Amino acid sequence: MLRGYMKVSIIMAAYNRSNVMKYAIQSVLSSTFTDWELLVIGDACTDDTEDVVASFNDPRISFYNMPINCGEQTGPNNEGLRRARGEYIAYLNQDDMWMPEHLETLIDAVETSKADGAFAAGAVFVKEHEIRLNGVIQGEYYSPWEGAAVVGSLWLIKREVLAGI
Repeated sequence: MLRGYMKVSIIMAAYNRSNVMKYAIQSVLSSTFTDWELLVIGDACTDDTEDVVASFNDPRISFYNMPINCGEQTGPNNEGLRRARGEYIAYLNQDDMWMPEHLETLIDAVETSKADGAFAAGAVFVKEHEIRLNGVIQGEYYSPWEGAAVVGSLWLIKREVLAGI
């Protein structure tokens, strides 16, 4: 069923980790920004991922299980992009979580600056008592060539930009 326009399409690639994925989905549901769709795209999942997604009983959340396993996120991410209807695309890894203001902050940053995309800083919990910051850059501008890799879960990008890739 084709739903109408959404401001943000959130794409979550999933593969047999429903035990952690439910926390990622709950973080989206806790968002202060509510005009979104969440496209959970299974990479030929064989566990209860579909049941976990359905348990949230929210019409903004959908699940599609790809028939053939790609073995990496690019396949499900591309399928999610193909199905997305939002003006903006945000990716959320199935084992990541957002703070409630994540989407609202990024949309404001993009619309205020007229940029094609933006990212936020995030905390990576490496192991007990070890936290690393991701998305913190040196200087005024982001450059992927200067070692400042930013995980996909921190980005918001205009769909029109990604459609051209």
